[in-house]
Amino acid sequence: MSTDLPGRAPRPACAVALALAAVILAGACTATPPRPSQDAPGSDPGSSAPAVTSSVSPTSPLFGQPPPVDPCLLVTAAEASIVLEKPVSGAREETSGGAASSCIYSTDEARTRVAVTVVKTPQTPVGYTRRKQSLGQRAQDIPDLGNGVYTVIFGPNVTVTALKGGIEFYIDVAKEPRSGGQIREPALALMERALTRVPTPAAHGEDAA
Repeated sequence: MSTDLPGRAPRPACAVALALAAVILAGACTATPPRPSQDAPGSDPGSSAPAVTSSVSPTSPLFGQPPPVDPCLLVTAAEASIVLEKPVSGAREETSGGAASSCIYSTDEARTRVAVTVVKTPQTPVGYTRRKQSLGQRAQDIPDLGNGVYTVIFGPNVTVTALKGGIEFYIDVAKEPRSGGQIREPALALMERALTRVPTPAAHGEDAA
């Protein structure tokens, strides 16, 4: 089965894209937000889920504080499984010393996974742009998705970053044996859907251009 998902324009012949679209439509009618911490991100009722873990020492004063949006609601386990073509298990983790919250969708292969990370502190368009510029030519703009979306490819990994409503978040995708360039389109497809799930409080101001 092909894993090339549509980025901006759906491909009618792509079976994976159709399956992903079906998951999204079904979720819109039946999904309910998980309870904090213990519930499996994007899992079916009754399925088991790992407890919340912390991958780093709590160095940030934000450690233990909830993120502005639950990363497990931005990309579901079903969507991650379609992209990776493997069953996934999900877990929430606090990362960057507690300054960010991640939803990790793992498979039975250590280097095949999807991770969604939400930065806890509000971000301004200026600060976001400066961070992107610090990456130099590695950061490639995706103007079709707006919200300052850009990608960074490093070996077998691709990271897609966006800013919406003052909320900065990014999606990491790795799928062996494919390279980051080969999985770029599936990662963009996940970002396109995630952007529709980010709230835009008026207090956060304008999105990054």
